[in-house]
Amino acid sequence: MTCNPSWDEIRNSLLPGQLPQDRPDLLSRVFHAKFEEFKDDIFNKGVLEEVVAYAYVIEFQKRGLPHAHMLLILGDDDKLNSPDVYDQIVKAEIPLQSDQPELYTSVLKHMIHGQCGTINPRSPCMQKGKCKRHFPKPFVPYTVQGNDCYPLYQRRDMGQVPLGRGRNVCVDNSWVVPYNPWLLLKYNCHINVEICSSVKSVKYLYKYIHKGPDRVNMMLCPESNIDEVKQYARWVCAPEALWRIYNFSRSRIYLAVERLQIHMPNMQRVQFNEDQSVSEILGVMELWNEFHHFMMEDYPSSSNVNNGRNSTFFVDGPEGTGKTFLYRALLSSVKKKGMIALATTSSGIAGTILPGGRTAHSRFKISLLVDASTTCSISKNSDLAELIRRSTIIIWDEAPMTHRYVFESVDRTFRDNTGVDSPFGGKIVILRGDFRLIIPVIPNGSKA
Repeated sequence: MTCNPSWDEIRNSLLPGQLPQDRPDLLSRVFHAKFEEFKDDIFNKGVLEEVVAYAYVIEFQKRGLPHAHMLLILGDDDKLNSPDVYDQIVKAEIPLQSDQPELYTSVLKHMIHGQCGTINPRSPCMQKGKCKRHFPKPFVPYTVQGNDCYPLYQRRDMGQVPLGRGRNVCVDNSWVVPYNPWLLLKYNCHINVEICSSVKSVKYLYKYIHKGPDRVNMMLCPESNIDEVKQYARWVCAPEALWRIYNFSRSRIYLAVERLQIHMPNMQRVQFNEDQSVSEILGVMELWNEFHHFMMEDYPSSSNVNNGRNSTFFVDGPEGTGKTFLYRALLSSVKKKGMIALATTSSGIAGTILPGGRTAHSRFKISLLVDASTTCSISKNSDLAELIRRSTIIIWDEAPMTHRYVFESVDRTFRDNTGVDSPFGGKIVILRGDFRLIIPVIPNGSKA
């Protein structure tokens, strides 16, 4: 779904002489209101049948217009399983003007791919002499399932029609972007609707969620010495800035999650039929007797946190699995017992998430330039050295972002200050991070 600057809500609010780009606040607020109504139609009113899970992300084009990418997962009874059902949801043809004049106008205005290929080889969609969106599409007499998990929608050769827009250009069904007629007529904007029965759809959407915003390289001032901070800057368009100021949601993931009950040992709720025998009921028990020792494997190895013995742990888990909740619970538990826990992170932004969090460089006075023999700038008689000696647990977030020499520098400093020749001076150290978020090295990539 893409913002339409010609929406009446935008045009009617412009002052004389103003253009839509002069009011980025209107663009953001009107699109947000339209998108909220769009979600209500999809999720609550069942325009595209029952939705059981979804994910979406809001992006901004370089020219500033907001648009949304959304993935929908339908219920088992509403799955789109055949080409006949596809045709009820998605169209890829220009309707007859005599039969559906409003839809005819909307399709030509919003759902025609920009002319490219041999007609316009300089089109932005052209890569290595071909359209990266594979337009124009081949004519297909009826909808069939394609080889790449996307259907080949019905595109009959019904001749060309004038595109209008003040240009002497004619188009046919091979240039139509797939759409849903009801959504297109109601929202009067570009809404591309596709059907996909593969994990490709999930990978496609999560790419948009995690890739970050568009980037622009620009030289602020010419200098002989390269200063990356001055040379490269991030450009944020006005509608995106206002979207953030208004605190509108940038993305959301909704999954069908079953919440499990919390209960005391041997006090869980058991459901059974009245005609079942006791032996049959004690069968949700054979399962417990077979697997309970596997469920408890982690407890003996982690119980020494309370005993105060030296240990080093690494908590690994993807984003959203509760690592921050675990850290906050550990910090609260340790401080409740009167012990000292130091919460550090490798980045300043992550430090704001944890209570009392600070960057490791700030907390432990780590040198900016470290090598195999560096130590931290902490005097044995300083208050910081005393705080470290009295601390029980050190929590270090975003550990994979830190060089090994930094950890070795902290280890040497702790051993020297505490007089204990054990890892990190005998402290309990809990490292946390997600190696999946480490940016890969791009071969032959630019500095940006």
